[in-house]
Amino acid sequence: MAFGQGQFNLNNRVTGSVDARVTNGAGDPLNGADGWVAQAYMSDAENGSYSPIADSMVTFRSSPVPAGLGYLNGGIKTVAGSDAGSSIWVKLYAWNTNDGASYEAAEAAFGSIGMSNGVQISLGGGTIITPDLVGLQGFSVAAVPEPSTLALGLLGIGALMLRRRR
Repeated sequence: MAFGQGQFNLNNRVTGSVDARVTNGAGDPLNGADGWVAQAYMSDAENGSYSPIADSMVTFRSSPVPAGLGYLNGGIKTVAGSDAGSSIWVKLYAWNTNDGASYEAAEAAFGSIGMSNGVQISLGGGTIITPDLVGLQGFSVAAVPEPSTLALGLLGIGALMLRRRR
């Protein structure tokens, strides 16, 4: 039974249900003032292909109190084309807008990116309560290694293996 467009609560910290802080490689929480954003992506299967949910890009909080840095306050988001009561998988993708306007652009520019685990939710809306992202876990962002760096590392490992054989 359809009750209109499906919705969910795009917050990675909700007292009593979600606490999924996002940090950089040094363990420092992401700061929106430095250009850090996240966007919700969805799929119909846990290991399926995820695509961005329209109008779900949110800047990380820029105030350290109360419990601000590393957290989003995205509010209620509507998933176009999905009915209330339908089930989807959601992941958060994070990146710095100084590296690109989208996650894919930041990845292509070898910027710092990261993504959360997938959580399955039953969308709210209409008479159905809007769900939180229960089960979401905190994660870190890291710079994507350039292909030349990766190739050099593999060559070094190969050289070490050859040396060990002799």
